[in-house]
Amino acid sequence: MTIGYNTGTQARRSIQDASDQAEARWNYAFWIQNELTVVGDLTSDPAGAAARLEWISGLGLRYDEPTDLADRDSVVGPLAAQIEARFNQTCCQLARTLRATSVIERSAGRTVPVIVHELEYYEAIARQTEAANPPGLADEFSSWVRHG
Repeated sequence: MTIGYNTGTQARRSIQDASDQAEARWNYAFWIQNELTVVGDLTSDPAGAAARLEWISGLGLRYDEPTDLADRDSVVGPLAAQIEARFNQTCCQLARTLRATSVIERSAGRTVPVIVHELEYYEAIARQTEAANPPGLADEFSSWVRHG
């Protein structure tokens, strides 16, 4: 999980390279490429990586990469999908907790939406972002994801 942010200034700078103002604001490709922290990375956060593995094991979802590639889809696919779903739920809960404790507002200086996303944008990303925020706060992002 990478934590970063974008700013209105950066979005305005990016308009010339984006297809429109909404893409400049919401598409991660146009954001400031900052990494405030990377949680669970083997290199930069080995303790977090160990905790991630322990968490996955505790869920009963740990697996070893199969040596036979034919087994990958049948063995790894379902487990990876379950891990991803649980991870996304955890990210949304973390965002709600950070908001409930005012960490986000104190850090940003105002109320801003938390965007839970990958490098691609699709319906599940819109739903996760909505789940991570109070009702209505992420509507502009969700609309952009759903309607471009």
